[in-house]
Amino acid sequence: MKRMVLVVCVVGLAGCGAVEGGEAQADAEGTRTREVIRTGPPAIVSGPLTVDPGGITFGKIPPDTEFLTELTLRNTSGIPINITEVQSSCHCTVPENLEGAVIDPHSSYPFRATFHSPGKPGLKSSKILIKFEYAGRKGHALFELQGEVMLAVVADPPYVDALKGVSVGRIKLRSFNGAPFRVVSSNQRPPVFADGYDPSIDAPRNAYTVQWRLDYPTSTDDCDRQRIWWVIETDHADCPVLPLRIRHECTGLLIDPDWEKRNWIFREYMVNVGAVKAGTSIEVEVALRNWDSVPVHTVESLSPDATAELLSTADPEGELTTCRVRFTPRKGFEGLLYAPVNFRSDRGDMDMPFLVRVLPD
Repeated sequence: MKRMVLVVCVVGLAGCGAVEGGEAQADAEGTRTREVIRTGPPAIVSGPLTVDPGGITFGKIPPDTEFLTELTLRNTSGIPINITEVQSSCHCTVPENLEGAVIDPHSSYPFRATFHSPGKPGLKSSKILIKFEYAGRKGHALFELQGEVMLAVVADPPYVDALKGVSVGRIKLRSFNGAPFRVVSSNQRPPVFADGYDPSIDAPRNAYTVQWRLDYPTSTDDCDRQRIWWVIETDHADCPVLPLRIRHECTGLLIDPDWEKRNWIFREYMVNVGAVKAGTSIEVEVALRNWDSVPVHTVESLSPDATAELLSTADPEGELTTCRVRFTPRKGFEGLLYAPVNFRSDRGDMDMPFLVRVLPD
């Protein structure tokens, strides 16, 4: 009998809420109320093991949300199957550790995995590989979890493509529900509209085309922690901050060259705080993949326009560590704040940008 359970809980904060009228909806307090899931591509299996229902597609989903899924592994043979390893292709997905588990002949076994949607828009997928042995032979099962993060303001494309020397491009923005809104800033500067829109005389629209321009170094030897997010600020009530990942040679693996020395990484290299009044504190959770349980003991804002304080850390499951941080924009500041926050451990440190639309106090 097929068993599949979906439990959804919102973690952290996101500057763009769930889309209206989409498959993922939220009530007035932001609590998840309904999810639509569909069977995705079938699992690729070598050996007498089936994965039911196979791959899973969550459809359109909100950012910064965890999906706990339960699937069924079924042994279709008369020989015991020994699970030897479980791997995930992405740190956004934490599979249950079944190493050493035995599935009896013609029996089934429940398997759980947690999929975390990123804070940035676009399609997100991860693959899970289960390795096993039976009668001295080796087998494997490979399947996929995926969902499309949709925000109240939709970007097309949902990233800034600055690869291979490209320094100028355009992004189309539209309100998902058709409501008009204004683009307040683009990467902390007045937006450059490429569609003839003049904010001084034209009424707010529900769609815009904005131009971006970047001057990244031509050599990856000079990357030195370049910004990895192009941030759109809007007056849309459900999407004050829209982060777009910058695709550039400097913003791939080179953004965190010391992760092996620390032995921990951020699950996502950005916190979308949303809209906050100046001088008002807000608490957020930052997740890390922490292979040796190296404790983060201090956080510090590197921006003079905000403060950050580490309140607590927790290790709820496996390699995951959660840091609870109190973040406070400076009283008197107004506008888009791109505030790097430094996380420190005994093995090293790394910065995490906090993205905030700071409103007048």
